[in-house]
Amino acid sequence: MSDEEIQLADCSVRDDGAVVSARFDDVYFDAADGLAESRAVFIEGSNFPDRWAANRRWPFTVFETGFGTGLNFLATLSAWRTAETPDGATLRYFAAEKFPVSRSVVAEALGGWGELSAELAAFLAVYPESILPGLSRWAVAPDVELIYGCGEVAEIIAADTPPIDAWLLDGFAPGKNPDMWRAEVFAAMATRSAPGATIATFTAAGVVKRGLRDAGFTVRRRPGHGKKWHRLVGTYSGEIACVDESNPYD
Repeated sequence: MSDEEIQLADCSVRDDGAVVSARFDDVYFDAADGLAESRAVFIEGSNFPDRWAANRRWPFTVFETGFGTGLNFLATLSAWRTAETPDGATLRYFAAEKFPVSRSVVAEALGGWGELSAELAAFLAVYPESILPGLSRWAVAPDVELIYGCGEVAEIIAADTPPIDAWLLDGFAPGKNPDMWRAEVFAAMATRSAPGATIATFTAAGVVKRGLRDAGFTVRRRPGHGKKWHRLVGTYSGEIACVDESNPYD
């Protein structure tokens, strides 16, 4: 992919603070509780604090599909800063994004959360005005590395990615952006999953549940955040899961 082929996200910040994508006719997050949802769905859904406290293999590696404005990264970084971790603990955060959000929109979209001001400043210090295709590596802090992949998500996952401990699936809704939720993506995830790798996502769409299960992930529905009915959590088992149809959260 050449520099000329990079397309910035066609998005803007509404008066209410929500970031809207014209290309996908969807929002990146709800302005009223976007941070709360990120923490509930991805930080708590991945059980990060407890896993970091007990982890013995570093760096702990996260991969987010659909980086967007970087809200989930900042929420993760905030949790990392307050977590009990052993000496020498390091965090490596991979992200895939086909349509990078401009630096100015990131600053405007995330600047309203004062509690993330330190994390946002550290992120903006390394986030460039122009994103290059492929992988870019940014040292956000001595113990945190952000690897930003600009391009097709399945290709970024396959680009010599190390074993992943946690997958954060946050593309636009499957009905709006089906390319992010293809079987090819789930299969690529399976090949790069560390033993016991987790998945967390805001959606519980059938195509996502089936696709993850067919790729060897054990997936369960959980109550959604706010007005959303359900979300998904799971782990990589390497085997196609048997589904208990009598369980409303299966």
